Amino acid sequence: MTHTRSAALLVITLGTMATSLHAQRPACDRTGTTSFELGRTGGNLRSDGTRIGADGRITKQVNGAWVAVGTPASRDAVAGLARLAWSNGFTKLPTAPTKPTRNPDAARDYIDVHSACGSKHVEYANGEGAPPFRELLALLQLMAR
Repeated sequence: MTHTRSAALLVITLGTMATSLHAQRPACDRTGTTSFELGRTGGNLRSDGTRIGADGRITKQVNGAWVAVGTPASRDAVAGLARLAWSNGFTKLPTAPTKPTRNPDAARDYIDVHSACGSKHVEYANGEGAPPFRELLALLQLMAR
């Protein structure tokens, strides 16, 4: 067998093995495993944050510790926000604005989206976010009240 033919056979075999391994791996469940963290950071304010778990549990940052608060949100509501986050353009936004904000010392709103499939962090100066960011932030803030 020639060297070229052996190399081609090796590439085909490895490709078949990779396809087989990929087919055996379960699909990633973005909606069912998504959790959120939102808050404000930077500037001269003390950072604050709220977490909404995939199970609906809501925790807030109090003196550096995460404390459970209020009634948990429904899993369906969290799944709906997860679908929105992964499909409305939020995950395609840059991590931070590419141009300087009007006040570089201003605090920034942020959203972290975490799932078994990956994570996304986006932050903008207050009120300056892209529409997908502002929409998701408003809905998460309503849920976290």
